[in-house]
Amino acid sequence: MNIVVVDYANIHPDAEFPWLKTSKEYRWSQHPAHGPAEMVEDCWRAHVLVTVATSIDADTLAGLPKLAYVIEASERALVDRAAAVARDIEILSLAGAATLSPEALCQKIVDELDALIERVG
Repeated sequence: MNIVVVDYANIHPDAEFPWLKTSKEYRWSQHPAHGPAEMVEDCWRAHVLVTVATSIDADTLAGLPKLAYVIEASERALVDRAAAVARDIEILSLAGAATLSPEALCQKIVDELDALIERVG
């Protein structure tokens, strides 16, 4: 599973994520910020995207052929819902993300990813 955090600088400029607990194979990459063009170029292999503040529109989703899941670590919708439903992309929203410290938010994201990997294999 290929996991990409598209805008970690919106958590904290030096955001550090704990290791995933899974023993299953995965690849992790993270970027401080992405616009739509860079996201398609850098994330086309991604199965999972994590976004904190970056909106993901229908055109961007169309350029990400392997994408199956998006984790929104935000209080607002960041992903084009109609386009995601049309592609069977599951959106996982993290309630309370805005109230968490950077360290707690990174941990919550990792916990959600561990649960997702356990669920889908």
